[in-house]
Amino acid sequence: MNSKEVRDGRSVPRETLEHYRFRAVELRKKGWKIKDIADAFGLLRTSVSHWFMKANQYGINSLKRTKARGKEPKLTREDKAKILSWLKQSAVDFGFETPLWTGKRSSFFLLFFFIFNYAINSKLCVF
Repeated sequence: MNSKEVRDGRSVPRETLEHYRFRAVELRKKGWKIKDIADAFGLLRTSVSHWFMKANQYGINSLKRTKARGKEPKLTREDKAKILSWLKQSAVDFGFETPLWTGKRSSFFLLFFFIFNYAINSKLCVF
């Protein structure tokens, strides 16, 4: 291993990693070993090995960078629309003393909304 710091790729920009992946394929075709490619890029051998396994299984285009999708939202579009319509109304309509929706009030209201929906959806509610 070189004296360079070895990384797994998380600290390298996505655009740069994409370039590394396609360059690694070129180097591999020229006979370079996976360890040598990893050393040249300052990455772990296992990271580079994963690139080749992915390319073999899904094709070379699978090495292109993709946007991370993130976690699925818990609220449906209908839930969001329902909550927004409630928050556009006066807080007095929901039993509060003044018409303003404060952070505490909206948090309490949303917590109640989720607990109530969970109870109804999981049939734990007895009323």
